[in-house]
Amino acid sequence: MRTCISLSTCQRSFYRWIWNLFWVSFLLFSGGDVVLVVFAFDIRPATSSSDVQAARLNLLRQAMNPLSIKQEHMLVAHNEKDEMIGFGQIRPLDETHAELASLFVQENYRRQGVGGMLVERLLEKHRQESKTSKKQKVCLLTLQPTVPFYEAHGFRLATKSEREALPKAFLLEFMAGSVLSAVLQNNIVCMIKYTEDSG
Repeated sequence: MRTCISLSTCQRSFYRWIWNLFWVSFLLFSGGDVVLVVFAFDIRPATSSSDVQAARLNLLRQAMNPLSIKQEHMLVAHNEKDEMIGFGQIRPLDETHAELASLFVQENYRRQGVGGMLVERLLEKHRQESKTSKKQKVCLLTLQPTVPFYEAHGFRLATKSEREALPKAFLLEFMAGSVLSAVLQNNIVCMIKYTEDSG
């Protein structure tokens, strides 16, 4: 027999904060000493147009497409000083496809669990908001060096037939990105993950 525990929004936020705190705790070994370094961060929906503007500015600096950012699709990571340290979005493409896009973490917060937590929370957001009982496909475009990061979150390289079945607008973005990445000598790849609707 399963026991369901109902938590208030405040309780869930507290437990997520605690989880984030331990998730990004790590040990640094230097000079034989062990130092525990901990920082806390919170992930929440974008709440203002200033979140969107800051995200667009960061994407421009990284030569990423800032035009597709929409506040309703964004989650934002903030540090304990309430400074934006990362963001990402997941947006519907059609009835059975969504795109994980615009994932960004400030350089001094990378490799500390922020990006991974953003991906997991974005996928959770998508499952909760999905209006269909069909199996969902979440796709993304990324550069070759980041493939292992996304593989750790259940994504895999899309096959040719899977790519051809993706929405036309996404395919156009992939083709445009492929041209640009060839010029910049950095391969762009399409990755996909199948998720079940939580409903």
